Amino acid sequence: MKQYIAAPKFQSVVKEPDFSYQTCRFPLMFDNIDNITNSFIPDSSKFQGIKYFNFVEKISEFSKLHSNWDSYNADPISQNAITIALETLDFLNNQGFLSSGISVNVFPMRDGGIQFEFDSAVICAELEINVNGKLILFQFDDEGNIKKEKKLFKLSGLSALLGKLEYA
Repeated sequence: MKQYIAAPKFQSVVKEPDFSYQTCRFPLMFDNIDNITNSFIPDSSKFQGIKYFNFVEKISEFSKLHSNWDSYNADPISQNAITIALETLDFLNNQGFLSSGISVNVFPMRDGGIQFEFDSAVICAELEINVNGKLILFQFDDEGNIKKEKKLFKLSGLSALLGKLEYA
C-alpha cells in the first residue's frame, strides 16, 4: 500500500512564498498502518555489511603508509599485520560483533602493527596485531588501566573473551 504526501514545489525567487504543492509517493515505515505509534527502528544488522566494507577499505589503505607516516618515525604497516587484521575483521563480521552494540574501530600502530578497539558500556578492550601477526588482547578498567593482557593463538578465543569482558 502506497501513501501520498503533499510536498512544496521549488520556492520562487521572489520574497512571496510559493504555495503550489505536488504529491509524491513514499514507502510505508510502519508494520501496522492502524497503529502508527510504533516507531520505525532500522535493523542494525543491515549496517553490518557497510561497516565491514568500510573497515576492509581502511585496513587495505594501511599498506600505503610509508616510513615516518606520522612524522614521528613510525614504521610502515607490515603485510602480516594487514593479512591478520583482514582475517580478524572477517571473524568479527561472521560472529556478528560489527552489529552487536560494541563499538569497533581499527587503527595503524607506529610499530607497523594494527590495533582494533572494542568499546561499549561494559567493554573496553584493544586487540593488537604486531608486525609478525601475533595477537594480544588488552582489557582495561574504567580508569584506563590495563586490567588483563592475554595472548591469543586463535581468533576463536576472541569471541569468548569479547562476550565476557566487563569493567572491573
